[in-house]
Amino acid sequence: MTVPVTTPLYVPESAIAPDAAGLVATGVAVLVTTGFATGFFVE
Repeated sequence: MTVPVTTPLYVPESAIAPDAAGLVATGVAVLVTTGFATGFFVE
């Protein structure tokens, strides 16, 4: 998964551990997708 360059918080993460940053990005994407699917983020 490509890490968005618009998020400066992922810059040091990818510099230290690219694999960890990728897992975090994937995890966040899954949580967001699941949230929208379950209507968690829908107010």
